[in-house]
Amino acid sequence: VLSPVLRGSRVYLAGAVLAHKGYVREARDVFAQVREATADISDVWLNLAHIYVEQKQYISAVQMYENCLRKFYKHQNTEVLLYLARALFKCGKLQECKQILLKARHVAPNDTVLMFNVALVLQRLATSVLKDEKSNLKEVLNAVKELELAHRYFNYLSKVGDKMRFDLALAASEARQCSDLLSQAQYHVARARKQDEEEKELRAKQEQEKELLRQKLMKEQEEKRLKEIEEQKKLLEQRAQYVEKTKNILQFSGEMETPKEKKRGGGGGR
Repeated sequence: VLSPVLRGSRVYLAGAVLAHKGYVREARDVFAQVREATADISDVWLNLAHIYVEQKQYISAVQMYENCLRKFYKHQNTEVLLYLARALFKCGKLQECKQILLKARHVAPNDTVLMFNVALVLQRLATSVLKDEKSNLKEVLNAVKELELAHRYFNYLSKVGDKMRFDLALAASEARQCSDLLSQAQYHVARARKQDEEEKELRAKQEQEKELLRQKLMKEQEEKRLKEIEEQKKLLEQRAQYVEKTKNILQFSGEMETPKEKKRGGGGGR
């Protein structure tokens, strides 16, 4: 659905007609030209973003909506926030989609369409977490909590929602789907809790083995240090003994020296 057209621009009107007739690529080129010429008009940016969505170029659409919000609305326009959330939803960025919808809900807390979309995203995220057997206990418990919130929203909207803005029967159907998922929640919680306990036991075992290895290495290092000290001590003792023996030998050798020849007596006269 295109935003209100720029009445004074024939080129813009041509782009709108092309988009209406399904010529989205041609319409995109037209809107891109108009945006370059009239960069200060938000409708051009929005319609170009809408064209990107039609072409399934969701990342480009997201960037265009974000630029439009930043440039023209200071991130406060709920309609554009909803467009952005839709593009994020279509490209599978559910967490980002959720954050944008919650931001929009903060601006317009009583908007039932926003409430419906928040509930839908919460349900999709929770379903994804519960079906993933790798989800840990914290993630599963949070998913169950968000699924319960989605169920309350859908149940409320099925009774007092705005019939002019969405089908109340659809809200009732989504509420039943949430109820079905919640009936299986205990199984998922039990599975995640068991997995969490097993992982804790494994980590504890690994820590214990790591500590035992550390103690073993410390013991080996201490034994090696003591052995080196003992060997050093023996070497010092051997050296001391050698020095002592050498000293004795030298003394003994001195005692065994040949006595000097006695001098002859006074000269005998003839």
